[in-house]
Amino acid sequence: MDSVLLILLLSFTYSADAEQSYGRKVGTFQQKSHQVRGEVYAVNSTTFLLKNFMYDGMGTDTYFFVGSSKEPSERGTLVADETGKTNLLRQYMGEDLLISIPDDKTIPEFKWLAVWDVSEQKSYGDVQIPAQFDPPKQQLLGEFLQTYHGVKSGDIKVIDSKTLRIPNFHFDGAADAIFFAGIGQVPSSHGLQVPTETGYDKLNRYTGQILTLRLPGETTVLDIDWLCVWDPTYSQSYGYVLVPANLNIPPSLGSLIGIGYSRLPNCERLHQRLQVSWEVFGGYLTIQLAGLIDEDEYMAFGYSGSNNASTMIGSDVAIAWWDGLGKVEDFFITAKAPCSNIDGVKGGVCADTMLGGVNDLMALETKREGGLTIISYQRPLKTTDASFDHMIVPEEPVYIVWSIGPLDSQRQPSKHSLYSRSDRQLRFGRASEKNCDKFDTGVVRNRPTPWPGIKLTGDRHRSFVAQIGPSGGAKGYEGLTGFHSWGLAWFINGTLVPELVLKRGVTYTFYVQGGKNSQNLEYYHPLYITSEPDGGFAQKKDADRQRARVYAGVRRGRNNEYEATAAGPLCVWKELTNNVKAEDYNNFFAYKSQLDYACEPGQPGVLTFTPDSSMPDTMYYQSYTQRNLGWKITLVDNFDDPSLAQVYRSATSASNSIDDPDVSNSSSRRTTHNLTIYLSFCYLVLITLRTFEQ
Repeated sequence: MDSVLLILLLSFTYSADAEQSYGRKVGTFQQKSHQVRGEVYAVNSTTFLLKNFMYDGMGTDTYFFVGSSKEPSERGTLVADETGKTNLLRQYMGEDLLISIPDDKTIPEFKWLAVWDVSEQKSYGDVQIPAQFDPPKQQLLGEFLQTYHGVKSGDIKVIDSKTLRIPNFHFDGAADAIFFAGIGQVPSSHGLQVPTETGYDKLNRYTGQILTLRLPGETTVLDIDWLCVWDPTYSQSYGYVLVPANLNIPPSLGSLIGIGYSRLPNCERLHQRLQVSWEVFGGYLTIQLAGLIDEDEYMAFGYSGSNNASTMIGSDVAIAWWDGLGKVEDFFITAKAPCSNIDGVKGGVCADTMLGGVNDLMALETKREGGLTIISYQRPLKTTDASFDHMIVPEEPVYIVWSIGPLDSQRQPSKHSLYSRSDRQLRFGRASEKNCDKFDTGVVRNRPTPWPGIKLTGDRHRSFVAQIGPSGGAKGYEGLTGFHSWGLAWFINGTLVPELVLKRGVTYTFYVQGGKNSQNLEYYHPLYITSEPDGGFAQKKDADRQRARVYAGVRRGRNNEYEATAAGPLCVWKELTNNVKAEDYNNFFAYKSQLDYACEPGQPGVLTFTPDSSMPDTMYYQSYTQRNLGWKITLVDNFDDPSLAQVYRSATSASNSIDDPDVSNSSSRRTTHNLTIYLSFCYLVLITLRTFEQ
């Protein structure tokens, strides 16, 4: 099978016309003066790619021009340079650059592109655009055909030579299937896996999501004849679409990097953005992590906390990042929470040294080039830190885990954004085998538009119920606040981290249901109000605690130690199924329709707060134990400011005002369920208030 795949990959690599990787060729600059030369391609209907472009930069008043006259003339249209600015052209020495004509025009409307000098009224070099020129454009392939296991989709679109978009994708998740692409008239086992945005895991259940697939390595859409949902166990297609030959599609503008980086004999791809290489020699395991990560991200790889599955809890991992130099450190994971020491309980995602262990990892070689971070390190097979490091037996398969995620403001790992979603084993002592591709810098890292923010004003609310729920990721907490969280956030009166607008001189009451069991590091969140936007008072060093201003929720205890005053039983909102993804919803209330909550028995904690004139206009409600769970409080002297009327949206009015297809198309059972959640929440608030009025 591996030899067949190798032959197939080689055929993929060399079968496509090399010119098509740049777009559709327009022509070559006809040199007239000032050493102008280079090749010109159309990337799409408005963008040119200039390959190996040269110009000596010695012209008087020189710009890019396009025109519709027979020959270049002063009646042309000015085209911005590769920076998007209409500056005088600089010197170019065999460079590749993209230039775009004005938005209201397309390439076929013009007859030439020139390097034009306005003062001399002459062309230093130009290229003629062929008549009836047809620039590359996105193409529709149609829906999946001959489907099983509930597979269906909208019309699949080719975005560029490496990217396909599948709208309204459905799959029942009842089979171990993957996306697969290959050559031939019908789907077969002679193909290669196409990763999803989450990696190379088996497909979960899908119920109408939009998927964007990126072909791996050097493979392009021009190299394949079909894309299918494939079951490798039974060698069966559950739905496929054919890809016509010679599609006139835009090129992918990403570059391929990574050839020759790893000299180690074994390599496996974990995700399009992460690969691991290794070698066992002389009682040591040498590992190289290579990842397309930003400088505010980390990559992690290690050994599962279970002998039967890939699980994060109990795992022994190396976390690597770039901080001017490559760094790698030995971590042990006891909870899905930042490393902390609460009431004598140490745990979370902690460096071994923080738990009393040792760092068994030795960094060997680090480099960062073209967005690719490469960090090699070594660890002994027989560890001296038996409490926090796993013993490695090279000939035995071991379950592994991996992840990529953001670093917080303290350069510590936050909750992962990509991770191992399915079980995976490696045998480190296997015969040499490399199953890696070049890295594709064109892989899009989506930065989705955040959900609309919510404000709750103190003229309508004197009491607030604070519970815990999922953060909503890049569309939710991260997008709204600009901070990374550990996947949890405060829900105030049933809404995700609203901004609270409170009036000075008025007393407000917070009923806190963030958990009161300090042994549960993930779900122990007393509420407090502070001047610092990140919170997490219990995690701060003494000097930082002294600088922080705390307005409510923290006091000195019997031994003059700090303690939280507003902790209550846990009420936590959770997604109804594992297939719910916040990024699939246009607003918080559509996402909330896929959540349910459960509460521990007991009365909530109480925090009372009366802002006064000595306090700043901006402060924050946060978790005492973890950073970045809450958001902003704005203090005002009155509620007559007309801007408040424009931005105020209560939980109920905001929910009712949003017309979202994800909500309107839900079943009557879902509508009834959501109504039950809402009424139950109202009942909870009513009972809570009555309890404390007695």
